[in-house]
Parts: sequence; structure tokens; C-alpha cells
Amino acid sequence: MSLLGRNVTGDDTLALWKHIARCGPIERSVLLQRYYPGDANDPNQSDSRKPLEDAIDFLEESNQLVQKQDGYIIKDKHLEAVSPRVALLKGLRAKTGEDAVYLGVLDTLTEEDERYFDTKNQLEDLLSTKWSSISWNKNKINYWARTMSMLGVVSPVNSDSDENYTHLLSISQSLLLNLLKDSFPPNTPIKIESMMKEIDETYLPVYSTTNRNTMAQYFEQALKQAELNNSIELDQASDFGGVVEINGQKYNELTLRVSDN
Repeated sequence: MSLLGRNVTGDDTLALWKHIARCGPIERSVLLQRYYPGDANDPNQSDSRKPLEDAIDFLEESNQLVQKQDGYIIKDKHLEAVSPRVALLKGLRAKTGEDAVYLGVLDTLTEEDERYFDTKNQLEDLLSTKWSSISWNKNKINYWARTMSMLGVVSPVNSDSDENYTHLLSISQSLLLNLLKDSFPPNTPIKIESMMKEIDETYLPVYSTTNRNTMAQYFEQALKQAELNNSIELDQASDFGGVVEINGQKYNELTLRVSDN
């Protein structure tokens, strides 16, 4: 089964990741019994256990786990990540084949430069055109949206009655800062062009066009908010190379501010 078919809530996936990181190696049966006590052979309980089974499979298929003789552990390279959410995005971004479509949904939204979108109809129509080899349905899109919400990439919204969107593509400030911390040294200016390339290749898409000359609105908004929060500093250190426009101003350097205290 592909990642898109996994019926995960998002929160289950995150809880399992943290527990395996803390207590691994740990057997699959022990995980299931911890998070859903009961008779594993009772067919009446199988449907209720399915999201938990899928969450474990999701972690395996997103390259987070190693199966040892005595149970699962989190891969060392992901334990070194700043946070579990960063590790999960790394694993998902590295996927190939049909599973690459999991973050390919974000690629589609950013290339269209869509921030508000409707998971009921609009997104399914858009993806059916872009990724016609995938059999799209509302369940797959809902599973995906729940995971992206847990990761801090999209947010459910209650739109006005005259609007037809259900979600907002909006990276959380904590996730943005963790992505920067995971890749770049703090309190050191970095080229925005290099930052965008690293984030796009390693974690999630940040370009609004396929020719990579424009920052996607959702990522621009996140950087604007981070600057207002004094979490980052934006600067134009020279007139050469990699200038991007953020909030009407042109910049080519970014510094992640981290206090020594």
C-alpha cells in the first residue's frame, strides 16, 4: 500500500515516533498493546486498531524505522534531526515513485501558488489532472491533510459561507525555525537563494514556479512573520545574486537569531 492509502490521524504517528525514539527497540505487538489494549484476535476490534497499524506502517514507509531482531528503532540520522516533524518531512521528501506524490501534493499547490484550498472538490480535481496515474479519492486527501496539519504545514479553516476552501497552506513558526536550525548555523548570515534550495530539496517545496525564480506565498508569509517575531533577520548584503522580494522589499541574506542565554 502507498503512503497515500494509510489511514493515519497524524497525532498517532507523532506519538509512536516519540515513543520508539525513547524506548526502542520495541516490538510491533508491544506498540499495539500499549496504544490500543485489547484482544488482537477479536475481529470486532480490528477496524479500531487499523489507524494504529497504519501509523506504524507509515513510519516504516517514510523511512523512519529500522527493524532490529528485538524490535523497531528510529534511524540514527532521524534521531539527529531537530524535531520529529523535521525528521518526518526529510523522510517523505526523499521518497521516490508513487510515494513521492505525498509531498508532491505540496509541490502542486506551491506551483499554483495556492494558499487556500478546498479538500472536498478543488484539490481532488487539481491532483487528478497533475497526477493522473494516482487514483484520487476524498479519503486519501483527508488522510494526507491530517498528516500535513500535524506536521505544521497546513491548517484547517472555518471559511465564511461564501467561500469554498477548507484548508490554509501555512507553515507554523516552530516548524520554520526548526527547518532552519536543522540545516544552517545560528547567528550566521546565509544566502536566501541557498536556503530556499536546501529547504526545497530536503524538506518541502518553497518555489511558486517550476523555473524556481519566485518564492511561494505561504513561505514568504512565514518568513515575514518570523522577522516580525525577531526570530530571523533579513538583509540585502549586496546587489548580486539570489535577490528575492519579501513584503515588498528585496533581500538576499537571512540570519537565524538564537540567543546565547
